[in-house]
Amino acid sequence: MKYVVIVIIFITTLNAEYLLKYYGNNYCIDSYSIQDSSSNIDIVLSSNGQTYTISTDISNIIPGYEYNASANTCNKKEILQKLGLDYYQYNFIFAFLGLLIGVIFLAGVILG
Repeated sequence: MKYVVIVIIFITTLNAEYLLKYYGNNYCIDSYSIQDSSSNIDIVLSSNGQTYTISTDISNIIPGYEYNASANTCNKKEILQKLGLDYYQYNFIFAFLGLLIGVIFLAGVILG
């Protein structure tokens, strides 16, 4: 049963989407890959699922967004808005929490 819970948690965190700022427009993309050293990037748009190759700086791609198909917009994830955190701060807090729980569990096993 514990493995099922771990798999469910892992699967729900796999839907990473990004905001691409490209020539004054914002696009929501599902994934990207760096093609070569000349700053060509392959992207997959969330709106139509098609792959495009563009030339842009990697700093124009911002994680922590999700695509709203009904409004055709790219919004910051709701949990990040509620907590007032950015994507990296949120991940740091969860990593720190995981380490803390692991240390407490290990101390309980060793001392218990």
